[in-house]
Amino acid sequence: MLSSKKSRVLKIKTSDNEIFEVEEAVATMSKTIKIMAEDCSGEVIPLNNVHSTIFARVIEWCKKHVDDGEDLEYYKGALKNWDATFFEVDQAVLYHLLTAANSLDIKPLLHQGCQRFVDMINGKTVEEIRQLLHIKNDFTNEEEDETLKKLWSSVMGMNSFILL
Repeated sequence: MLSSKKSRVLKIKTSDNEIFEVEEAVATMSKTIKIMAEDCSGEVIPLNNVHSTIFARVIEWCKKHVDDGEDLEYYKGALKNWDATFFEVDQAVLYHLLTAANSLDIKPLLHQGCQRFVDMINGKTVEEIRQLLHIKNDFTNEEEDETLKKLWSSVMGMNSFILL
């Protein structure tokens, strides 16, 4: 959905020198672009840390959400399925979407992307998360056992406290 109010078109240049022409209402969902648009006044806005393939996806998301405002009921109904499909991407693309959303200061996109990441790791074991994120386990068996013992003793201590 795109706002019915026509706005000027901003030219935005990505890190790989692709130039996008984006309606101001859509582009300025990014606080970073909004500030740069005020400073650049009609010039091409450079995005030195966002690649065109990721920026195209960011703009796709912004076009869908430009009219959201604070209407969470609208979001829950009309866009929930679209957003779920939008975030069905591999880990590398999700990482770049999160990085772009953070860099461009688009908080709703960042929050949705983070939620997708949480959903990816939810219910997984520590070892499964390490594999998913390519994290090497640098604990010795003894260190891991000791950490688990401390964790369990603190959990058991909290349970005793809760029961009192």
